[in-house]
Amino acid sequence: MKTSFDYHKAVQSINFMACKEGNTIDKLKLLKLLFFAERYHLRAYGRLIFFAPYWTMPLGPVCSSIKDIVEFSDFLSEKERTYAQQFLFPGEISSHAVASTAAVDEDEFSDTDLAALEWAYQHFGHLSTHDLVERIHPYPEWTKYAHMLDIGMTSRVNMDYLEFFENPVAGSPNDFNESSEHLALMQEIFQEEALSQRQLQN
Repeated sequence: MKTSFDYHKAVQSINFMACKEGNTIDKLKLLKLLFFAERYHLRAYGRLIFFAPYWTMPLGPVCSSIKDIVEFSDFLSEKERTYAQQFLFPGEISSHAVASTAAVDEDEFSDTDLAALEWAYQHFGHLSTHDLVERIHPYPEWTKYAHMLDIGMTSRVNMDYLEFFENPVAGSPNDFNESSEHLALMQEIFQEEALSQRQLQN
């Protein structure tokens, strides 16, 4: 099982969501949909999809490695850029959008990866970018750091994956319905795997 960032899978996940939107998707909406897919997958299966850092920013959590691909940033390696260019085209309609130029290669996904992507789009794909941002704001991944962002202490904060196992603040919509027993088990599985990986690296 891979436990490091897989840019092939990331590109195909971007491609998947773009195709769902008729081949072109707003970049911010895309980043929010993939956050929800990641959150769902970790809570459901005790494993990440992308294995890349998440940052809380003023408009919500963002996977920085995926953001680099979406923006075709200078941080991409030549291999990453070349692969992304086979499937994606940035800014076809505007600088705020990314477009699909080829069919999704579903062989890059596990069955659970694909299930999480489908779940995220089915549950949130109908929402506008603005509504998605508002939907995320009650989640602990944002609320814990909102004051730091509001007062300008920082422009982003590195998130802890364990926050994905927490539910939104009381009184807010909860889009996830896993039992506390299931979440405890998945968190234990995730932490044991993370510990195992650290031991292998030492």
